[in-house]
Amino acid sequence: MDLWKFEHLEFESGIFGAPVGRVVSGDEALFEMSQDWTSQGVWLVSARVDKGDIEADEDLIKANFLPIETLVTLERALPKSEVMPSGVRVAIDGDIEESLLIARTAFKYDRFHADARVPNEAADRLKEKWVANGFSGRSDTVLVVEIGGSVVGFSTCMVNGDAAIIDLIAISPNHQGRGVGKSLVQGVIATYAGRSRVIRVGTQDANMHSLKLYHSCEFVQVTSQVSYQWVNNLKALEKLL
Repeated sequence: MDLWKFEHLEFESGIFGAPVGRVVSGDEALFEMSQDWTSQGVWLVSARVDKGDIEADEDLIKANFLPIETLVTLERALPKSEVMPSGVRVAIDGDIEESLLIARTAFKYDRFHADARVPNEAADRLKEKWVANGFSGRSDTVLVVEIGGSVVGFSTCMVNGDAAIIDLIAISPNHQGRGVGKSLVQGVIATYAGRSRVIRVGTQDANMHSLKLYHSCEFVQVTSQVSYQWVNNLKALEKLL
């Protein structure tokens, strides 16, 4: 049996209007801990464990967590220099509204959208706020692709040690399959070439289009983790419907 600890997630709790947390490695038994969440008013708890970790899987299932999605992390080395693709530029304040509109509709595979117990409207709201925070300083860089005077895709990026991280990437539904995603990825590579050692990104194994994109840009898989979620259905009905 693994030991765990509960961490409150302030951002998610604020968006969903109910207490949200996650469990990570710690010093408590998970099943016993989980028995108190309903009485404490907790709505949702998540966990992410390495694929194939049988002991952790058993703990989570016993505590009534459900497997929701599998997160695949990919990375590639960065060159010393790279040319910025045509149409890709650093975002400005005037790009925020168009980017938020894309954020409301573009995400489908993340653990909140993939969990039928989470209202899609709430999951959309979380992604929208996540992107807004990226524009207001959470991200190191935000890139956009502009076509015909309109923003049709964006990427928010961060730096963690020697790695550049693609935090979010989204394309307008009307422009998917037209090379916009590849231009954005190449733009991120150009932005961090010579500045970071590697570039890293996470996507869901169910998102075949995303995986195909990253493989075409010479990314290789480095980890695979299963996302689990526990949901207090009574709390969800009370707070979110």
